[in-house]
Amino acid sequence: MLQRIIGIRNVGRFRSSAAQPNPQLSRHAFIFGPNGFGKTTLCAVLRSLERNEPALVVGRKTLGVDAAQQVNLLWSGAQRTFQNDAWPGPEPKLSIFDGTFVAENVHSGDLVDVANRRNLYRVVVGRNGVGLAREEARLGEAGRALTQAATAAERRLEPMAAGLAAQAFDQLPADHELAAKLADARAALAAQQQSAQIRERAGLQAVTLPTLPAHLREMMGRTIDGADPAVEQRVGAHLARHRFCDGERWLEHGLRHLTDEDDCPFCARDGVGGLPLVQSYRALFGEAYRGLRDEIETLGQHIDLQFGAEVFAELRASAIANGAARQFWGQHCDLGEDLPALAQLRDAYLSVHHKLRSLVERKAARPLEVVDREGDIAEIAEEIHAIRGQLAAYNRAVDRANVTIEATRARTAAADEAVLRRAISDLERVARRHGPEGGEASRAWREAVEARTANNAAKAAVRAQLEEHCRQVVKPYEQRINHFLHLFNAGFEIVDVDHAYPGGLATCTYRLRIDNVEVALGDGRTGDDRQSFKNTLSAGDRTTLAMAFFLAELEREADIAERVVVFDDPFNSQDSYRRRNTIHEIMAVARRGAQVIVLEQ
Repeated sequence: MLQRIIGIRNVGRFRSSAAQPNPQLSRHAFIFGPNGFGKTTLCAVLRSLERNEPALVVGRKTLGVDAAQQVNLLWSGAQRTFQNDAWPGPEPKLSIFDGTFVAENVHSGDLVDVANRRNLYRVVVGRNGVGLAREEARLGEAGRALTQAATAAERRLEPMAAGLAAQAFDQLPADHELAAKLADARAALAAQQQSAQIRERAGLQAVTLPTLPAHLREMMGRTIDGADPAVEQRVGAHLARHRFCDGERWLEHGLRHLTDEDDCPFCARDGVGGLPLVQSYRALFGEAYRGLRDEIETLGQHIDLQFGAEVFAELRASAIANGAARQFWGQHCDLGEDLPALAQLRDAYLSVHHKLRSLVERKAARPLEVVDREGDIAEIAEEIHAIRGQLAAYNRAVDRANVTIEATRARTAAADEAVLRRAISDLERVARRHGPEGGEASRAWREAVEARTANNAAKAAVRAQLEEHCRQVVKPYEQRINHFLHLFNAGFEIVDVDHAYPGGLATCTYRLRIDNVEVALGDGRTGDDRQSFKNTLSAGDRTTLAMAFFLAELEREADIAERVVVFDDPFNSQDSYRRRNTIHEIMAVARRGAQVIVLEQ
């Protein structure tokens, strides 16, 4: 038992408690003190001793003090000293009812959270059950670590297994003829390398045939639809008289600079807009004129795309590429005649391009005039026809070569290479499996899996024992809790005490029954519009429920005669009736226990 608090230094409010008088505590001790005078700190010190958790003391170091903490307790004739942030060992025969017990095992604020349910589970199943629960949890943690180890070992095998499952890789048999088989397979694959190139290499490519622009003749004879012939003649005569070069374009551009007041932009003469000739300009050089000019320009661009220097450069590049391809394929099959040469077509392309551009430029210079050059167009058409004939002969030679190429490609044994590659891959996998690295990695994986399997079996066995223990103790514990709740005239009871393993950790669950109506505990996601623990129990009810849990747990302690029981503020939020019953139950514990200490304000 706790005989004397010799001294507490630099813990919470206790800078130094070694003051006189310092009486010895009796078997029944009552310690009174206002709020903020260290009762909660004393409970934290005792809980730290019980659990041998120095952090509970270290975390309460007196603010603004650098000196070391120290606690000296006289316990059953021997000192228990906390110094250098450590106790000499735990004092397990100690039970403490305080705010920490409530927060850990019953509720935190308005909620019964996951931590409460997990801690309460240890209260419900008792010390024997706690041993099983801790062993089950230890095995669960070990199982997770072993699973990680097995996964790491399996990942180590993955590059060596090359797509094979770890177990299948581990079980690959050794082959004493492996080296000879692997050499034969690699030699066969080397013989197939040429066929692999044949499958992957492209054939020859045909070239594009040029054509005479479809609208060339029509464009050369086009004027402006609906134009007044008299107007066109008047403007034409005027341009001829003054021998304008590109006159239509010059006049069309000049009309843009004629102001609204019809001031001549050249001589600044007023009122020129009313002149018949200027009116003829406006009638002729409008939107239709611009549209015709744009079409002529588009035709010129089309001619450049079909017969310009860049076109022949692309044609020459195609011929060079086909020459290289033909040289490759000539090593594997007979392609017959050479491809026709295309270099001599350069002059023909340049001639056609020059003649077509001359026609278009003539039309662009006088868009309103009909360009009657049928003889020139016919000559150009014949030249294009000659070019097409040579390119068509070239393409026919390409087609004949491609027929031979495709026949050669079809004769290659694509499936044979795939089979050879798979065979080599399988043989290399066996070599890796029985090599030094593969053998060690397989052994490590096998041991990790076997250890995980054994651990899981042990965990299943412990959980079965725990389940059986729970079936024996949970219902009686529920009855004893309700017994105390009835003694305290609580007006509610708990029902359906049970356990589960969410996330692999044992958790206790129960429901409240208030006026024969069952209410779920709820959690942080439970809305205020739903009945739950937080809105059906008063502060006094919650304290009473916690006290009932604590007293029911004490009843099951086989060593109660050797235990020190501490009650910190046990009458919190209780009415006079519940206080009397709480006093009665504390006295009952005092008669059975080694020592009872009550802290009260």
